[in-house]
Amino acid sequence: MKLLVRFSILIVFCVLVSCSSLGVFGPKETSYGSAQLQKHLSKRFPHDWSGLGLMNVRLSSPLVEIPESGNLVHLTLDVAAGLGNSRPQVLGRITLESDLRFDRTDQVVYLDHPRLLAGNLNGVGALGKDSNKMATLLLGEIAAHMPIYRADDAYTDGFGREWKLDDAHVHNGKLRVRMIRAGN
Repeated sequence: MKLLVRFSILIVFCVLVSCSSLGVFGPKETSYGSAQLQKHLSKRFPHDWSGLGLMNVRLSSPLVEIPESGNLVHLTLDVAAGLGNSRPQVLGRITLESDLRFDRTDQVVYLDHPRLLAGNLNGVGALGKDSNKMATLLLGEIAAHMPIYRADDAYTDGFGREWKLDDAHVHNGKLRVRMIRAGN
């Protein structure tokens, strides 16, 4: 009888160790390349922004790239703008480069200090890293409040609602997402 009890305890212990090594109890991690992140990001556009009722900006047609050996995100967008209540007119295309900021409370990943990498806007011409500081500040401010990834995206990728985002960052060309069970 004692042998049966010891054997049962050993079996339970092995099952628990196996479950924890498979991530049943602990955190789960997944990573996304540019193509996978593009799928999630495309659902979030177009993105509209209004500045004090004086200016309307619409960002659309996102193209996300994470350079293979990089730790930054490149985001290319179409830009349209209008004054007051006027309908935004297409101005051109820009590319931003950015770190990411993870907001644990809102369960969202945002661009962090996006920088204008390049662009070509009608009436302004070619933009580079050092050109048109006002455009860089304005577009950076708008982009800093655009979700790049949200907890909802994780649910569609097989995580259940009992999981929440714990961390997200870019490393070696991938968005790495760490999930933990809600309540942990």
